[in-house]
Amino acid sequence: MCCRFLQNYFNKEVLKILTTHNLLTLYSHIAHILLIFSILAPEIQQPIPMSFIRTILFINLFIATQLTNAQSKSDSLKRLIQTEKVAIKKVDLQLSLAKEFRRKSTDSSIFYTQKALKKAQEIKYDLGIANANIVLGWTYYTRSEYKKAESYCFSGMEYYKKTEEYNLKIGSCYRLLASIYTKENKVEKAIENLLIAKDIYNHKSFEKDEIKSVVLNDIAYLYLEMDNYIMSSKYINESIALAKKNDQTAILADCYNILATITNRQKNFNKAIEYYELAKSIYNKQNDLVGVALCNTNLGISNFKKKSYLKAIEYSEIAKKQGIEIQLNIAIIESLINLCKSHIELNNIAEAEKFLVEANNFAEKTDRSLADIVIVKSELENKKGNHRNSVVLLKNYIENNKNVLDSYEEMELLKYLATAYESNMNYKDALNAKNKQYLIQDSISNINKSTQVYVLQAEFDYRKVKVDLKNKEVELQISKNKAENSRFIIILLTFAGLLLIIITTLIYLRGKHVRKTKQEIWETKQELQESKQKLSDDEISFKNKQITDFALHISEKNELLVNIKDKIKAVIITEKIKNKKLNDLILYLNNNLEQNKEKVALYSIADNTKDAFYHKLRELYPALNEKETRVAAYVRLNLASKQIGIQLNITKASVDNYRYSLRKKMCVPKEVFLYDFIKII
Repeated sequence: MCCRFLQNYFNKEVLKILTTHNLLTLYSHIAHILLIFSILAPEIQQPIPMSFIRTILFINLFIATQLTNAQSKSDSLKRLIQTEKVAIKKVDLQLSLAKEFRRKSTDSSIFYTQKALKKAQEIKYDLGIANANIVLGWTYYTRSEYKKAESYCFSGMEYYKKTEEYNLKIGSCYRLLASIYTKENKVEKAIENLLIAKDIYNHKSFEKDEIKSVVLNDIAYLYLEMDNYIMSSKYINESIALAKKNDQTAILADCYNILATITNRQKNFNKAIEYYELAKSIYNKQNDLVGVALCNTNLGISNFKKKSYLKAIEYSEIAKKQGIEIQLNIAIIESLINLCKSHIELNNIAEAEKFLVEANNFAEKTDRSLADIVIVKSELENKKGNHRNSVVLLKNYIENNKNVLDSYEEMELLKYLATAYESNMNYKDALNAKNKQYLIQDSISNINKSTQVYVLQAEFDYRKVKVDLKNKEVELQISKNKAENSRFIIILLTFAGLLLIIITTLIYLRGKHVRKTKQEIWETKQELQESKQKLSDDEISFKNKQITDFALHISEKNELLVNIKDKIKAVIITEKIKNKKLNDLILYLNNNLEQNKEKVALYSIADNTKDAFYHKLRELYPALNEKETRVAAYVRLNLASKQIGIQLNITKASVDNYRYSLRKKMCVPKEVFLYDFIKII
């Protein structure tokens, strides 16, 4: 029982080898088989060397380690996401995890990308939003949902424009658009976007040769879609050389995949299969599940064309299973169609019908064209001998979908319609269908030729535009240099002007300061002069006052002497005394009086020219005569009219007349004392 169980398990492990899609898993299954073989050895009478058992156990341990390592990156990213506190870093980690799943599980990739996008929108992280949109775009492109992919791509481009990494990241957007337009047969748009992407990645500031190789692969694939195998091979060989030079294993897998497609379309199926197997082995090492699934799909198709139907079924079943696991729509639908066609060729009608129904349901869910399904249905009807049904199916589908069918689909449908007519012995309609097919084929050929010319012209024009732009950049640089020189000269002149203004201002301010200093010195000197003049005037006034007081004193003394003299005369006359001594005394008094009068006269005419008041009075009132001026001077000294009269040897009445004259000439108001008026002059 145990041996039978182990034998059954052995058979299952062998089946797993045939259907595996991962190199490490393949090695694991082989190791399990070897272990089973070692256990079954006694049953088949074979010795079991211990070294063999150790080797098997070592292989299992090694493979387990490798399988663990294969999962470690995504697991470590998940752990980092859980522990990360910084929102921006968390978004970036979620996007890294989404990229890990893009070639393994598109559902997982979309799930983590949507989480990253939501978080980035919450924190207004523009670069994170842009990156999330592009990851979603590429993921939906992988799932053949091109409209969604295009929408996310444009959204990502809008957000990249708001970031500093616009020039670096935008190349991925143009590549995605080019890939979408290539799949939709919009060659002009595809080449336009590819040339822009190529130009971005060829810029000297961009150092990632891996991306440059990817762009070369895109251009090669575009030429492949136009059936221009020469140009496609040219670009793919250039990409291979660059990938080998920089040891880019993943890029080599894509290159071999495209080379396989080229040789497949050239009907060199053995070479195509060789290239697909080579690409698949690299994808397995890289754990690229999408690449492996696509290679298995293409291997199934190539083996079908080679008429190796069993192998075609084998690879298609594996590709279908892998496509379902990673939600790769193109692998699922192509594998189902290939399975159906292979079973038809092997006359397995029931199996073919089963796969046909499955393919039809899946195509309707994914909004895929049903042209391939209708062709397989018609083949199945032909195989069953229902040639009329085959014709009706094809004819109705062509008529009902004429506006939505592309040229390639219509050509294929007409080709099978002609075959269906021939099977139905309707050669006339078969000929008409073939003629229509050839017309469309010629039209496609002409379109391809014109498209190739357009692409070559676009490349030429683009290079020409680049050269023109470079020349314009040189001219612009020269103009810029001239402008900078002119600007430098203008700045220099402006600086010189400003310097001149500053120097002029400084000179002016210095001059102003000097003038102010001189003015202050002059004012100081003036004040000093005025002080000296005031001191001089005060001194003169004081001396004049002293002289005046002395003159008054002499006048009073004369008056006293006159009184004494009069009294002596009175005594002489009264007493009639003639005394020589008295006469001598009178004579002495007379002489003394005369001398005093001369002194009074001398003091009264003392030089007042040095008195500032005297000068100011003459300046203000030039109509005053000398006598009036002297009276004004005595009034300023606050002398009574009698004292002034003595000084001037005039009567008191004459002094009063002079006072009146002064009031009149000096316009002194009646209510103001003459002394008060003259004092303030």
